[in-house]
Amino acid sequence: MGDGFRRIDLADHEQGPVLLSVVIPRPHDPWGVAACLRGTPWESLVREVDGEAVSHAVHGYATPLVRSLGPHPHAVARRIRVPCALSDGGQCVGASPACVPGAKMPDCFEPPDLPVEVASVVTTVLLDLRAGRHVVVVSGSEFVLL
Repeated sequence: MGDGFRRIDLADHEQGPVLLSVVIPRPHDPWGVAACLRGTPWESLVREVDGEAVSHAVHGYATPLVRSLGPHPHAVARRIRVPCALSDGGQCVGASPACVPGAKMPDCFEPPDLPVEVASVVTTVLLDLRAGRHVVVVSGSEFVLL
């Protein structure tokens, strides 16, 4: 069973490597499992991109997509500066100042004060950002060349 995201590694001769974590849409909702993030501060971690730009990127022309992605994923992760839920009250022996979203966030990071289902999606998004992946929702139709 998947986590609701599709990872795509693109290699463009002009843009270099482009790493994506694409939300798998549900019928009538392109936000799929990430729908629970809408209307929350965590929504800012996910970028909506045009389906045509994603299609062009998958077929070798990533420039339009790269223009729409915004800042590097590490910078996006730093938008929300909340400490790990486990660092409060000594629940984690390894708690440190690095226990916040960003490039040095530990694997065990848990966002505070969220239901388990939402926390799971947030953690997946943060780990993908830490890995240098742009987390995106594709809006609009895509095309496939056979």
